[in-house]
Amino acid sequence: MEKLGDQKKLLLYYALYLGYLYIGILLMSFIRFPHRISYPLYVLLLGVILFFKLLFPLKIRIKKWILIIISISMLVISAKILFNLKIHSLQMKQKFYSAQETMRKFKSIYGNNNIILSLDPCWGYDEGASPLREFKDFEKYQGIVCGWSTRSKSYYDTLKKYGFRSGKDLMENISRNDIVIIVRNIKPMRRFIAIFEKYLNEHYTEGKNIKYNSKILFSSKNLIFFKIYR
Repeated sequence: MEKLGDQKKLLLYYALYLGYLYIGILLMSFIRFPHRISYPLYVLLLGVILFFKLLFPLKIRIKKWILIIISISMLVISAKILFNLKIHSLQMKQKFYSAQETMRKFKSIYGNNNIILSLDPCWGYDEGASPLREFKDFEKYQGIVCGWSTRSKSYYDTLKKYGFRSGKDLMENISRNDIVIIVRNIKPMRRFIAIFEKYLNEHYTEGKNIKYNSKILFSSKNLIFFKIYR
């Protein structure tokens, strides 16, 4: 009887610990986590279940209806993950081709000598491109790497290539450089530009309150290109 009681305590520990993990992952998936983070966590949760089962085998029988509910829940979660992955893949592909077409139109108007500075690492230009496919019509551009590549060797090599000593040097001279074009995929754009100009004044003008005259050069459904002038 004592061993049976220990098994029930262990089962309760399973339920509480795994329930805590599952509810936490589920909650954060709705609040914050993107798919690339939440889905691997579900796989990790399954790994934790298998680990506990091998490390602490249960000698009591779990009721059949509980196992059925768990199985159905896991099937529903799996189906939802596959469905969301398919929808996300289609959205990314559409975003990718849309950004390609936008860049093609922008270059036909302003040429290919501009340096593109993206203020959003997920602006749709290349994250929809599969690394296993060759895109012969991929619209190339000159740009400053951003996002997770910031402060990498490639980041500093790119800055040096375009004549900037650092990211700070780039931001301090962004309104004096005629070829640095900023791209963003956010609306309303006028409000964002005003916030960006305020940010430049607060961090890169040595206390001077500079009056900027920013101009939207080109816009599409998803992307907007603008230039900061003094």
